[in-house]
Amino acid sequence: MAYKSILVHLKGHARDVQTLAIACNIARRFDSHLTAIFAPDQAASPMAGALDPAAVAAMRLAMDYDRQLKEKTKLLVQAVESRENRPIAWDALTDDVLNGFVQRARSADLIVMTQEDPSPRFMFAPSHVANVLLNAGRPLLIVPFAGDFATCGESVLVGWSATRESARALSDAIPLMQNARVVHLVSFNNAKNGDADTGFELDVGRWMARHDLKVNFRQQTSKDVDVGNQMLSLAAELESDLIVMGGYGRPRSVEFFLGGVTKTLLDTMTVPVLMSH
Repeated sequence: MAYKSILVHLKGHARDVQTLAIACNIARRFDSHLTAIFAPDQAASPMAGALDPAAVAAMRLAMDYDRQLKEKTKLLVQAVESRENRPIAWDALTDDVLNGFVQRARSADLIVMTQEDPSPRFMFAPSHVANVLLNAGRPLLIVPFAGDFATCGESVLVGWSATRESARALSDAIPLMQNARVVHLVSFNNAKNGDADTGFELDVGRWMARHDLKVNFRQQTSKDVDVGNQMLSLAAELESDLIVMGGYGRPRSVEFFLGGVTKTLLDTMTVPVLMSH
């Protein structure tokens, strides 16, 4: 298994440097075709001026700002392309950015994106990451908004539950885990219900062994601290450089309803996270 087509999402932010570096490292490892797509948070809409003449000046400023971000991002991609001595395809979306990026994402093996800026945002601003996670149907590798990550996939922590999303995420992460130094798979039991996932070690162990993967299994009880924060604490304890888990939620127009663990990881991740829905 290998990722032969990787799509990296760039927004003209300083964090693009780290996200593009991780995407390039993975592309080099698998000799993948890498495409960088500039898709800003909110592209200026020409309709704004038609609907409200007073918005014309603001619309022009927004469009100029997007153009500046696009040129800045293109220069970054060209510099990395030259340094890496390997081609990086380039494209930019300026209209219907959210849906346009999802359409492009559906024809890639892996999507690489940056965690949304955790600083307060306009409450109804759509999330690129949530939109791609819930609608693209492809594995999504999310790079934290802060921190430097020299490696991604050497020490892997997999959050397991007996769900479709969890099985998808584990399957989608197999290429990244095949050169891992260690893979830890943890299943969380509810302290009140005692709902242990019995038998998962045997079934999943056989599955992973067929991919030449040796997995360390552990059961953990979820008590007062929610599972998402337990995952982050365990990742720090095990010095993991990648978390793998199912992404839970359901799309509804531009509003997103995310499961508690998914939201916790998306909001407070400390290492890259690979999610599949």
